[in-house]
Amino acid sequence: MKIQVKNKLAVVFTNLLYAAPRSAMYFAGGYLGAALLLPIIAQRPFEELIFWVGLISFGVLLVVVAKQVINSLLHAKHTTVELTASSIDCEISGFTTESFSIPLDQISSVRVSQAFMDKFFGVSSVVVSQIAGTFAVYGFDYEDAKKFAKQYSAKQQARVSRKN
Repeated sequence: MKIQVKNKLAVVFTNLLYAAPRSAMYFAGGYLGAALLLPIIAQRPFEELIFWVGLISFGVLLVVVAKQVINSLLHAKHTTVELTASSIDCEISGFTTESFSIPLDQISSVRVSQAFMDKFFGVSSVVVSQIAGTFAVYGFDYEDAKKFAKQYSAKQQARVSRKN
């Protein structure tokens, strides 16, 4: 079974909501940096300096938001999780791409996780726990993720019953 992100708009919107505090920090940092540097660089009237400080800060904020939107769209377009006969294969994409495969015998559990805001949009994460740690792949439709977890559980039970 292979699942991929279906609702790209929901992924973009929730990622923007989760990135809002970081964006506010960049905006404040850009505003503070511009407020400190512009008076030193240019001997301009105060009103003009305030205009340029605000413009630079707003520009920093737009760049951060644009980066988040583009990364979310790339993530939504290229992220998949596939349950094969012997492993779970994941490809997580964005500005960087990460592909990996985990053998089923190293996985202890697969579950579905939803944060508060994700429930409004029906978006969820597939969380895989293994010997080395836990990772989550975000952006899947909740029903698809539940089916994926149930199919893993059935496959794991079949493997255990064959060993006994």
